[in-house]
This record gives sequence, structure tokens and C-alpha cells, in this order.
Amino acid sequence: MEIMDTLRRNPELMRRTRFVSLEFGLAIDEQTYRVSVQPNAVSVLPPPQTETELPFVIAASRTTWQEYAASEPRPGFNDVIAMAESGNGTIRGNNL
Repeated sequence: MEIMDTLRRNPELMRRTRFVSLEFGLAIDEQTYRVSVQPNAVSVLPPPQTETELPFVIAASRTTWQEYAASEPRPGFNDVIAMAESGNGTIRGNNL
């Protein structure tokens, strides 16, 4: 799975999970994945039947996520808040 491959190639992202425990949605184009982040572990679970099952969803196009995962992403792609503020992605949900 591409999400897990990206995480394996970026140990800095995995290091940041050491104090986190949450579940959220990650949308790539029209496909939404359920992501579970636990201390030092990230897993992709079966997708939700509806997005309302998730506290929030971070959504962007495949090309936007590819730019985000670059070793030096351009401004507007460097974090999910920048992606949302620049119109390159969205963050939606009831539990933000």
C-alpha cells in the first residue's frame, strides 16, 4: 500500500507518532482510508462505510500527496494546514 510505503521511507514521520493516539481519514482522490496512529505505529485499516464514522478527514489529490511527501515540498504543500489554506487540500469533519 502506498501510504505505508511512504511512511517506511520517511522515518521522521514515524518518529513523530511516539506521543500520538488517534484515528482519522485520509482521502486520496475519491478513495478514503481509515488511518490509526498509535505510539510508534501507524496502520491503515479497512475503509469506513461513510466519512461520518471518522472524527475528521484530510483530503487531497494524488498529485498533492506526492508533492507533500517530497523531500522538500513547495510552499502550500509542506503541511496539511498549508495544503488546506492554499486550496490544495481540505480538512473536514465534526471533531477537529
